[in-house]
Amino acid sequence: LAAQGGHEQVANLLISRSPESLIKADGHGRTALHFAAAHGHQNMVGLLIGQGAQVMNFQDDRGWTPLHYAAKHGYLEVVRLLVESGADPTMCSKEGKIPLCNAANAGHKEVLSYLLKKDHDTSELMENKLFLIDLMQCSKAKSKPQQLLAASSSSSAPMSSYGTTNRGSGMNQMMSGDSNNSYQQQLQQQQQQQQQEQQNSYLPIQEFILVSEAPIDTAVKLAKCYENLVEKEKDRSRDLEWAKDYCDQIATDLLSIIAKISNASALLRARDYKNVEFLDVLLELGRKDVVSQHGVQKYLSTVWTGNLGSRWTGWKFILLFFAFLICPPVWIVVSCPFGHKLAKIPVIKFMSYLASHIFFIALLCMTTVFVPFYIPLWLCTDLMPLPHEWLLAIWFLGNLVSIWSNPSDKDFGNIRLIVMVIGFASLITHCVGFLFPDEESRVIILYLRNQMLAVVVLLSFIEFLKFLSFHHLFGPWAVIIQDLVKDMMRFLVILGIFMIGFSLSISAIYVPVFKPPDDANSTLVAPGLEFQSPLFTFEMLFFSLFGLVEPDLMPPMHLSPPYSKVIMKLMFGIYMMITVVVLINLLIAMMSNTYQRIEARSDTEWKFGRAKLIRNMIRTSPTPSPLILFVGIWIILAKKLRERQLEQRKREKLAVSAFNRKASVSTAASKAAGIWMQRSARISRGTISPSFGGHSQPSMLNIEAGEDVKKLSEVCNWPVIVRKYSEHCGFGKNDDQDYDEEEDKDKKTVDPQNPQAPAATNLT
Repeated sequence: LAAQGGHEQVANLLISRSPESLIKADGHGRTALHFAAAHGHQNMVGLLIGQGAQVMNFQDDRGWTPLHYAAKHGYLEVVRLLVESGADPTMCSKEGKIPLCNAANAGHKEVLSYLLKKDHDTSELMENKLFLIDLMQCSKAKSKPQQLLAASSSSSAPMSSYGTTNRGSGMNQMMSGDSNNSYQQQLQQQQQQQQQEQQNSYLPIQEFILVSEAPIDTAVKLAKCYENLVEKEKDRSRDLEWAKDYCDQIATDLLSIIAKISNASALLRARDYKNVEFLDVLLELGRKDVVSQHGVQKYLSTVWTGNLGSRWTGWKFILLFFAFLICPPVWIVVSCPFGHKLAKIPVIKFMSYLASHIFFIALLCMTTVFVPFYIPLWLCTDLMPLPHEWLLAIWFLGNLVSIWSNPSDKDFGNIRLIVMVIGFASLITHCVGFLFPDEESRVIILYLRNQMLAVVVLLSFIEFLKFLSFHHLFGPWAVIIQDLVKDMMRFLVILGIFMIGFSLSISAIYVPVFKPPDDANSTLVAPGLEFQSPLFTFEMLFFSLFGLVEPDLMPPMHLSPPYSKVIMKLMFGIYMMITVVVLINLLIAMMSNTYQRIEARSDTEWKFGRAKLIRNMIRTSPTPSPLILFVGIWIILAKKLRERQLEQRKREKLAVSAFNRKASVSTAASKAAGIWMQRSARISRGTISPSFGGHSQPSMLNIEAGEDVKKLSEVCNWPVIVRKYSEHCGFGKNDDQDYDEEEDKDKKTVDPQNPQAPAATNLT
């Protein structure tokens, strides 16, 4: 009670009588230091610590330390005193919250700013959804002081008028004039003060990013976290969108500063803590605004053309591509990486895969259109495949191996998968035809196979959109078409609901009431009776959307009462009003909005699609289908073996550097090193480096230049970048001085239990 009330003299007396009361806890596990910190009694906290209350990290039943309580209630000086006295700012409660989370949840920006400069795990905090929302709320409230002042002025106006209603009119005017002037002056002073504070301080989101080890990596990943929250938290979607855009803007500004100070290529080749290249991080997280920056695009252009960019002009690449189509042996020689390095250049890979796709479509058209035109199907009673059919089957197998070995494409990967499923279904259908001895069944089987291959031809032509994504004109169109298809699918769901309902209603109208006339010579269904089926009615309503059905040409209704035709016309008119006037116009509005939205960002969309294409070309095998069946498999196996050898060499270097000293290595150490290397070799033989999930393949420029891969935290001088960013945003020098002072304090911090131990570094 003395600690809760801040009574220092009483606390001194009680401590002198009973020193063990410093560490005693109540029924909820809270000590006197918990109560003093929760009520903000700084002198009492200092007294308890000075009297030997070494319980700064003591947790109560909820897992809260005194620092949790001080941060929750916003007592900055108490928080500072506890941290400087040895309180751990990374202690987690049973809810998984550290004191930093409590400060963000309560909206105490000063405490939050102070704790952000102390030890915390940035990646773990970004996985905490509640902390991200609290951080967004703090930043959102701080970013709009003018709106808050306007709201306060508007809300205070009726209060002043309400308070003066019962007074004299003359006195009211005099008092209201003076009070309004003083109130306006006070508002202006508050507004100027808050604007000055805003100009000289970071937003919490901004500060959370800038104090991390690699601010640009934190910015892009934090933007992705907020983007994911937009889909889950619909009630906060507008604020979360603002936070996402703000993080993207910070990442864009940091990248621009790095590109001006040094080369952005080193940053894009650097790896994060999961050993993933930063360029892969940007593409996987879908940070389009960052990827569209000039520094990233310049690096991608260098990778796209490789060492041919400075020697070849555009017409040489076009000439080489037409040489692939006219003379396939040239395509085979260039696609096989033997004796040259052309196949490793992304633009050459792109042309090689495009030529392979064109050859594949030519074989499909030959099988389904041209050969049946000259050799009718009724003459093809022998199901033994022709040479072009054998080549088409080999091409399908090559495409399957290519899909298995190359990185997947999220945009057009589903189309390739559907092509493979339908293609192999057609091959199985052809094989099933051998089970039928009669010629008529075999011809039907061949016709069914050709229809499946015709669908493959259609989907293969759609795949040309993937190859056109590198062009600055056709690339945005491919994105627009994809989004328009999504709009159409949403529209079809709503349209289907109405069409099914009207189909069943019209089927009920066509139910016959009278007995049809007996006609023994007729084997056909009586006119109008077929529309009892909802399927026929649905078909009629579908084609009526395109103006192919008129009310006067409706099916006859002679087996129903005379007024049934009036009901039919009324129902059909309502259907046409709803579908044509309302739903189709809604579809047009949706598509227009989608087109305008993407057209406004066409440059960004094209640059992002181009970046994904170049990244996929770097990872793709140099040999396309069907050459990958004969050459590519062995290249893939050799590549896996080389990666395993490189990994083993790295482990050996680590072992040698760990056990080598200036003096000679002892026998025991040599044996230990040998055992460790054998164990690591067994591990490396049993594992293969995974794909993008945890690691990424090194950049082509890194391999050619023989550069060592750097971490994102080491690729550049981040304090200098942050200082340049502060100057770019127009912040004052107070924040930079505060950061320098905090860093100096962290460097000078000494462990109280071991004064001679080196200072702990700030692991942000």
